[in-house]
Amino acid sequence: MGVDLRGGLLERDHELDSAAAALDAAAAGTGGVLVLGGPPGTGRSALLDALAEAGQDARFLLLRADGADAERELPFGLVRQLFQPLLTPDRLREPEGWSRGAAGHARRLLTAEPTAVSDARREVVLHGLHSMIGELGRDRPVLLLLDDVQWADRASLRWLGYLARRISRLPVLVACAIAEDCVRTDPVLVREIAATACRTLRPGALSVPGVRRFAAEVLGADCPEELVLTCHEATGGNPGALAAVLSGLRDRDPRPVRRWAEVPTEAVQTLLCDWRMACLSAQPEPVRALADALAVLDADSGADSGAEPLRGLTGMTREDHTSALRALDRIGLLAGTGSPRLAHSTVRAAVLARMTVETAGRLHAEAARLLREEGCPAERVAAHVLAAGGGPRPSDRDVLRSAADAALERGAPGDAVRYLRAALADGSVTDSVRAGLLVDLAVAQRGLDPATSARDLVLAAPRLASAAERAAAALWLPPGLAAAHPAAGALLRQVGGEQGIDLGGPWRDEPDGRPDPVWRLEARLRWLAVQEPARPGTCASRLRRLGDREPVLAEGGGRELLVVLAYEAMLTGSLPAAEVAGVLDRVLEREPASAAHTYTALPVLAHLAIGTDSVRALSGWLDLAGIAAARQESPGVRAVVAAERAVLLATTGRPARARDLAEGVLDSADPAWPEATTLAVLALATVALRTFDPELGARIRQAARDSGDLRAITADRMVRGMSDLARGDPRSALDRFLDCGRQLAGRDWRGPAVACWRGWAAAVHQRLGELDAAAALAEEEDRAATAWGSPAARGRALRLRGVLTAGEAGTELLREAVEVLRGSADPIELGAAIVTLGRRLRAEDPPGVARLMAEADRIAADRGARWLGPGRADAAPGPVLRIVRVGRSALTATEDAVVKLVLRGWSNQRVADDLGVTRRAVEKNLTRIYRKLGVSGRADLEGYSERRSDRGPPGPRERSLQVTAVVTHATDLNNPTFE
Repeated sequence: MGVDLRGGLLERDHELDSAAAALDAAAAGTGGVLVLGGPPGTGRSALLDALAEAGQDARFLLLRADGADAERELPFGLVRQLFQPLLTPDRLREPEGWSRGAAGHARRLLTAEPTAVSDARREVVLHGLHSMIGELGRDRPVLLLLDDVQWADRASLRWLGYLARRISRLPVLVACAIAEDCVRTDPVLVREIAATACRTLRPGALSVPGVRRFAAEVLGADCPEELVLTCHEATGGNPGALAAVLSGLRDRDPRPVRRWAEVPTEAVQTLLCDWRMACLSAQPEPVRALADALAVLDADSGADSGAEPLRGLTGMTREDHTSALRALDRIGLLAGTGSPRLAHSTVRAAVLARMTVETAGRLHAEAARLLREEGCPAERVAAHVLAAGGGPRPSDRDVLRSAADAALERGAPGDAVRYLRAALADGSVTDSVRAGLLVDLAVAQRGLDPATSARDLVLAAPRLASAAERAAAALWLPPGLAAAHPAAGALLRQVGGEQGIDLGGPWRDEPDGRPDPVWRLEARLRWLAVQEPARPGTCASRLRRLGDREPVLAEGGGRELLVVLAYEAMLTGSLPAAEVAGVLDRVLEREPASAAHTYTALPVLAHLAIGTDSVRALSGWLDLAGIAAARQESPGVRAVVAAERAVLLATTGRPARARDLAEGVLDSADPAWPEATTLAVLALATVALRTFDPELGARIRQAARDSGDLRAITADRMVRGMSDLARGDPRSALDRFLDCGRQLAGRDWRGPAVACWRGWAAAVHQRLGELDAAAALAEEEDRAATAWGSPAARGRALRLRGVLTAGEAGTELLREAVEVLRGSADPIELGAAIVTLGRRLRAEDPPGVARLMAEADRIAADRGARWLGPGRADAAPGPVLRIVRVGRSALTATEDAVVKLVLRGWSNQRVADDLGVTRRAVEKNLTRIYRKLGVSGRADLEGYSERRSDRGPPGPRERSLQVTAVVTHATDLNNPTFE
C-alpha cells in the first residue's frame, strides 16, 4: 500500500516507517498489535494522530478511544468508547451485518447500561467482541487507536489481551499508546498486552538540531542558539517539555526574537515546572509518594538524601522503591546525579506546595528520626525538626544544640539562633537546662544583637549550677559591651570574685596550669578597671612577671591578659615602649588572626601598635582577620575590624582612607559595639587634627557622647579645642586642651602615646605669649616621651621643643626630630617635622630648604594630600595637611553610584529605594560627596557629570561586596558602609 506517515513529526523517521509497515501488513490481512511506549512527552499521541491520518487515506475503518483515570472503575468503558460511533443513526447499517451471530452479544453489551459481567458470561462477551471485529473487517481493514491504555478499566484490558492473541489473520491493526510507569488498574494485564505486540516503538528525545527546528517553528526562524542550547539542556530534548517551554516563552514575551537570547536558565526551569508536575500527577501513588519524600529530604544544602532514609520515609520495599525511582527518572523529575535528587528547586517547591501541612509535618518528623539514626550531620536533622512544626520533642534538644554549634562554626549565627529558639520551645526542660540554652542562645546572637545577648547572659548566668559555668557564660560578653552596661559589668565582677581574682591584692606566681578562663577573667576585669579613677598601678610588675612565660602565651586568655596589661602600661607610661612592643610581637606570633578577636579586648592592638611604633606585623594580621570577618553575618564584627584598620591608617599616613572608613563605621554605629565607635572616633579625630578640619567635629561629638568612653571623650575635647582655634578663640581652645590633660591625669593616663594635648596646649600658650607655661609643657612632654622611647613620641616632643626654642638650638632640635622620626611608622609626623624645619631654614639655606620641602611634598603626595602654606592655616599649631580630591575619581564606588542617580534628578528617597538603603544613609553619603568635591549642594554637582567608570549603580551583590570589602584588604579601605 506504501503508506507515508512522515508528516511534520521531528526525528521520528524510524517510528513512522515501522507504523507504516504495520498498516501495510494489516491492509494485506496480517493483523497485529503496535505498542507505542516511552515516557510522557515523547510523542505517543502524535504518532497515533499520524496513524489516524494515514489510515483514513488508506480507507481503513478508523475507531479511536482514550483511556481516562476517572473511568477506571467503569466496566468496558474503553470498549464502549471505541465502538460508540457505530451506534449512531447514520452508521447502523454500515457495515452490513456487523452485529450478526456471536457479535450480537457484543452489540447488546454496547447498548445496555454498564454492569459487571459475570464469570460465566465473560468468555461469551469477549468472543462476541472478537467476532464483531471480524465482521467489521470483512469490507475493509480496521484500525483501532487506543491512547493512554494504562488508565483503561480491567474489563477492557482483558478484551484487548483476548483480541491481541487472535488477530494475526485479520485485517486489523491495534495501536496502543501505553505509559508503562503510570499504570493504575492492573499492571499484569497491561504487560500481557505489551507482550503480544508485533512492533514496539519508543520515541526518543530530540537532538540539538531537532530542538533548533522545533524552536524555529514556535518562536521564529532566527531563534538564538543560546536559547536552543538552554532548552535542550533543561528538557533533555523531550518534545512535550520543549513545547511547554517554547509556548510559555512565546506567550510571555512576544517581543523580537533577539530578546529570547537573554532568557535565563531559571526562567526556563520555571516554565518547565508546570509540565513536570502534570506528569507527576499522572503517576501512581507510590511514585508520587517518593517525590514527596525526595522533596522533604532534598534540602538546598545539596546533601545526599541517602537510599535508606529515603526508602524508610516511603515505607516501600526495595523493589517498589527502585521501580518508583525509575519512573521519576523517565518522566524527567530526577537530576542527573549519583544520588536521587529532584531535577530542580522549582520542582521541589512545587511538590512541597501541593502537600498538606499535616503530611509535610509528618514527613519532616520522620525524616528527622531517620537521619538521626543514620548519623547524618546535626544541621540536616535540625532543619527537619524545625520544618516538622508542633514544637521539638525532648529527644530533639541535643540535636538542635549540636546544630547550633555547627552553624556557629561555619559563621552562620542566624541559623544557630533559630535552632536554639526551637530548643527553648520545649516546655519540659528544667531551669538549669533552660539557663544553659539561654547562654547558648546569647552566644549565637551576640554578633547579630549584642544588647539582647548581654541581657540574656545576665539573666541566665546566675541560674547555672556551678561557678565554672557562670564564669564561662560571663566570658561570652564582649569587654566593650560589659564596660558600657552596668549589669554586664557587675556579672563579670561577681564571677571574678568567685574565682578569687582581686586586682588590688598582692600577686603571687601562678602555676603554669592556670585555667584559660581565669586568665581571661582577669583580662576582662582589668579592662573594666582601666577607665576608673587612678588606683595603685600593678600593670608594669604584672606584665614583667608574665610577659615572656610560655604557658601564659600559649593560652588565648593569657594572651588577652598580656594585651590588656600592655595597653594599661602604654596609657600610664609605666613601661618603656620597647618592652611593650616585645609583648605585642610575642602575642601576634601566637594569636590566630580571626574574627573572634572582636569579642575580646584584642581590638586595642591597633592603638597599642601605633603607640609603640610597631604597626607592620599588626597590618598583615588585620588583613587576615578582615578576610575572616567578611565571612561573618555580623555587621558589628566587620565594623570593629574596619575601625581597627581606620586607626592604623590614620596614623600611618592614609588620612583619606582612614576618614572614609571611620565615617562608614559611624554611619552604621551600633551602641552594642562601643569599641567600634570608640576606635572610629580616635581615627577620625586623628585625621581632623592633622588636617585642621572642624567639619569633622560634629561627627566626632555625637559619637563620643553616645560612647561614654574616656578615649572618645578626650578625642572630642581635642577636636573641639582645634575648632576653637579655627574660629579665633585660643583661650577657649587652651581650656579644652588643659581639661583634656586633667581628665587623663585623673585616670593616671600620663603616657605620651595617649593624646597630644600637651603639644597643642603649649602651642596656644606660645600664641598667647605665655612662654614659660609653653616651655613647661614641652619639657614635661619631652620627659614622658624619653621615658616611653618610641620614635613617634620622641620626634613629636623634639619638634615641639624646637618650635618653642629660638635660634640655632631650636633648629638643632628640629633636625634631631626629623632624624628620630625617620625611624617612626608615622610618615605624616615626619613630613610635618620636615616642613617645620624647612620653614625655619628658609632664609639661611635655600638649596637645602628646597630639598627638604620637596621630600615633604613627596610624603604628602604619596598619601593623596598636600601641605598648606604659611598663612593658609595660621591658627594651627604646626603644618597642616590637606587631603586632595580630584573630581569624581575621588569618590568611592558607592558614592559615585549616588551621584549618578542624583544627576538624573532623583530625590533622596528615590535614590534610597533604588539602592535598598535608608534615606538617612543617602543623606550622609551626600554630605561626604559635597565635602570631597568641594561643592555646596546638589546644584553644584552638575559640573561633575563626567563618568567615573563605565559601571552603573551597584546591584545588591555589589553593594554587599562594597560593605564587606572594608575589612578584607587594605587597598579597599576607602569604601564606606551604608547603614
